[in-house]
Amino acid sequence: MQQSVEPAFMPPSEYLTSTGIAVLMSPRYIGPGKVAEVVLSLAKVPAGVSPLDVVIGPWESHREAFQASHDAAERWVARLDGNA
Repeated sequence: MQQSVEPAFMPPSEYLTSTGIAVLMSPRYIGPGKVAEVVLSLAKVPAGVSPLDVVIGPWESHREAFQASHDAAERWVARLDGNA
């Protein structure tokens, strides 16, 4: 069975940050349960704000990847708020 070289991005899941801003997180898998990176994007993008950030792994488990993504989403949104 030949492995695909396409990034295996999963459909985004929504995460609500502590400030109530909805962030979408799309993981890219490089093996069963192993996440290479997660793309963060705002559910509703304000004008003049970069809509994407990427959190680079790899992580050995979904749990590690999503904890890192949640932490990064909080920092990213705080930084965006500071620049608004």
